[in-house]
Amino acid sequence: MTSPDDGGIRVVGDGPPPGPLPGRPRGRRWIPLLAAGGAVALAIAALVAHPAEPDSSGDAAPATPPVTAVASLPTVTIDLPRRLDLDTAAATPLSTRTVRRARALAQPRADEASVNAPVLVLAEDSSWRRLDVGDLRATTDASGNPQPVLDTTSLAGDGRRAAFAQRDEVVVVDLTTAGVRRIRVPGFNEDVAWLGGRLLVTQEAATYLVDGAGAPAKVPYPGRDVLLPTGSQAGVQVVQLSIGGDGHARLRHWRGNTGDDERVVSGVADLVSWSGPGWQQGQTAARTVWISSGPASAPSGPPAARVLLVDTATGAGRIAADLGDPARAGASVLGWHDATSLLLNAGGQILVYEVQTGTAAVAATVGGGPAVLALAGGR
Repeated sequence: MTSPDDGGIRVVGDGPPPGPLPGRPRGRRWIPLLAAGGAVALAIAALVAHPAEPDSSGDAAPATPPVTAVASLPTVTIDLPRRLDLDTAAATPLSTRTVRRARALAQPRADEASVNAPVLVLAEDSSWRRLDVGDLRATTDASGNPQPVLDTTSLAGDGRRAAFAQRDEVVVVDLTTAGVRRIRVPGFNEDVAWLGGRLLVTQEAATYLVDGAGAPAKVPYPGRDVLLPTGSQAGVQVVQLSIGGDGHARLRHWRGNTGDDERVVSGVADLVSWSGPGWQQGQTAARTVWISSGPASAPSGPPAARVLLVDTATGAGRIAADLGDPARAGASVLGWHDATSLLLNAGGQILVYEVQTGTAAVAATVGGGPAVLALAGGR
């Protein structure tokens, strides 16, 4: 996690990373925190950082969508209640009352001491369950830095299973039965993500792909840079979206352990580091990125968090959304809602953002303090 090409991770809750960056921090630091209360401005904007190098394809730069304030956004109904109040005391133990499908997972994250806070499961009827099986504990990196057990990527797309990185193993909980499966993956496992029926497990210096039978195999690509696909895309190939030492995003496609040549993403430049995982819908990928205010070697101010959209077939990139105050909002994509819209967070509000039109609407508000959140969404 310390090499300049590994898509370095930043502590989003502590504000923007300083620039330039000589190195990247250790541990799972990109988990988005959804701060409760307070509207944060969401500006839907085109590229606002240092102008990117011209695209050799000659395509015109994307038009700048209008600026919209969170407070004035309309509301939209999705597969979530209008308000998510995280009350661990009132939640029913999952072992006594399972769910048919989880709509979301949440873990309160008020401070560093809350890494062992209970994981909550949002049921179909909008009531909460408390995950009381699996003996889950805060995971750590090799240096002993504790991290919340819940990842943004812990919940399977069908909402029926959840996976958690633990020391020397991955714990998979069947939320429909409260059954627990333990998959041995030796080492300091820090992140886990679903690739269809497989699991991608990331350590500081290694990544493992676990098949449906529970057999882990070491893979050559960095797990945190793997785009998380939707539905039937899972298993076709692995797409890596990373940041090079020159501040340009790079794409690489893998089939098995064989990768094609890296391709520089056109249309964007002066990228500093990622904030959260990348999500792929069709051939479009979305990932939040910190962009330098001017050349990365001589920035004029602090970097800004923006959503980067990349056509994985052509390598064309563009900046889509400004999530406002990143220290409060978490500045992260939570996944795809459907084929044309993303789920974003902003100041304790979950937004649906239409990629093509640049419009956004409020889907839910998170109450009860900061939290790590994983959504089943459109995956």
